[in-house]
Amino acid sequence: MAPKNSANAKTFPRFMFTAVLVATLIGNMDTQALVPILSLYAKKLGSTVEMAGLIVGAYSIVHVPASVVFGRIIDKVGRKLPLIIGLASDAVSMILYTVSMNPLHLLITRILHGLGGAFVGPSTMSFMVDLAQDTEKGKLMGVYGASIAASVLIAFMLSGVVVSNWGYSSLFHLLLIALGFTVLISLFISETRMVEARRRTTLWETFHTFKALFGRRGLAASYYSIFAQYFTLGSITTLFPLYVKRYGMAEFSVAILFSSFALLFILLQYPSGILSDKIGRKTPLVLGLSMVMIAILSIPLLKDLRGLVLMMMLYGIGSGIIFPTTSALVADETEEDERGIATGVFYAGIVGGVAVGAPITGLVAATWGISLGLVSSFVAPFIAILAVLILS
Repeated sequence: MAPKNSANAKTFPRFMFTAVLVATLIGNMDTQALVPILSLYAKKLGSTVEMAGLIVGAYSIVHVPASVVFGRIIDKVGRKLPLIIGLASDAVSMILYTVSMNPLHLLITRILHGLGGAFVGPSTMSFMVDLAQDTEKGKLMGVYGASIAASVLIAFMLSGVVVSNWGYSSLFHLLLIALGFTVLISLFISETRMVEARRRTTLWETFHTFKALFGRRGLAASYYSIFAQYFTLGSITTLFPLYVKRYGMAEFSVAILFSSFALLFILLQYPSGILSDKIGRKTPLVLGLSMVMIAILSIPLLKDLRGLVLMMMLYGIGSGIIFPTTSALVADETEEDERGIATGVFYAGIVGGVAVGAPITGLVAATWGISLGLVSSFVAPFIAILAVLILS
């Protein structure tokens, strides 16, 4: 699982690199900005608790399989057109969020939003992998990961400030403007995947390609690890605020804790990518997964803000090591004509990890308590560590 080297270095296109980072930032920010407020907006439109849960979860339900299918399309038609379609679809979704009159409208809009996002993620990641020189894949994927992490932090702060001061529609309008601007920028991005002949691909061929990806040891290690990281994040996002409030800490303390995680998650991306380029992928991956596991196992031992901040910082460091290393593995193990589906599976692991981790650990918490629910998520990184050690 060491990075492959090549004597042929590509000329680095700085405008494309910057444009893809902007598309990554905005294309992820529109999704993350809705996370803190969507259930409240659904309730405002008359939704029941059950319907609100379905509306929130609908994005993941359609996004996971669509990422894989659309990834294959990206391999067939190139990166640029799917990116523009995805960003434009997200922009239309912002309009539909604004004009939704009832929970059913909101559910349909959420499904469209999930489909648009399934184009954006694999397209931007495929672009970035195409741009990466063989000796600097970890470095570039670290920058890519930092843009994703930054989008989460910006989105959470933005949604809280805008909605509390100017309402839901103002947030949707602001995101619409940002997405429209990003669509315009994307028009000037050069295609990196030159498709000579567009042969129709059967469903069986797509399934065979999907199966073959998991047959590559480095890719399998990447997929297991990124799923494990986001499985724990689903648990942390769902249960950690409840755990903190149990010890008398208010919303401000929760914000400090998650900000501690997000800041370290952003800062570690770039140096971790460089580290994995220098020493290989295995050691950083095992180190990052171990840090995540230790952080989770320490939660029941900590009941004060200082200790919990240190725990979230450790969790952020571990996560910041995992993301650029796993994404660099995707770059190492794939060829140009399969990167779309490979990055689609990677994004399916991200979204699927959260979508699976949150309800499973929530069920454990409902049965045996919040502390055990949180701790139970350590199983995912533990299994991922074993997978990395076996597959390397």
